[in-house]
Amino acid sequence: MIKNLNHTFDLEKLRAYFQSVKSFGHEGQISLTYRDGKTPYKDGYGQQYSDTNIKLIEEKDFSNLIDAEKNPIYDIIQQVRAIASTDFNCSIGRIRFMTLPSKSCLSYHRDVDPLRFHIPIYTNLSCFFVVNDLVYRMPTEGSLYTLSTNQIHTPINANKNFERTHLVFSTY
Repeated sequence: MIKNLNHTFDLEKLRAYFQSVKSFGHEGQISLTYRDGKTPYKDGYGQQYSDTNIKLIEEKDFSNLIDAEKNPIYDIIQQVRAIASTDFNCSIGRIRFMTLPSKSCLSYHRDVDPLRFHIPIYTNLSCFFVVNDLVYRMPTEGSLYTLSTNQIHTPINANKNFERTHLVFSTY
């Protein structure tokens, strides 16, 4: 399920930062957090478990933030971390810009972490999630949403010529 948390953030600041780092990513993901000794922007891309259910990463290990306190969206990241801790009793691991190309989706899956936070950066009504066979949208750019990722789900971008981008916060 998806829930709008009624928190909004500076969309122009988010978009400007995304545009400044979008060429550093890999396969539609730009990781803003990374593990010790790993590559900034690219560490944290992909899934937490292998197809044979072997644990690949620990969310808690993604403790390094690109540019730390000098990061242009540091204040937004800190606000989401505070909301996660105070209102949901969880911590933030990976923080990624995730782009879904036009006419695409991910596999229908469930994740180990029960909850992720999303801030849509570029979206419209042809971008949605299917969760437990029901359609949900995150229609308001710059707003904070939760997604129950331990439910079977997939994001879908049904646009012909539009890339959907969210800032996604994984939890542990």
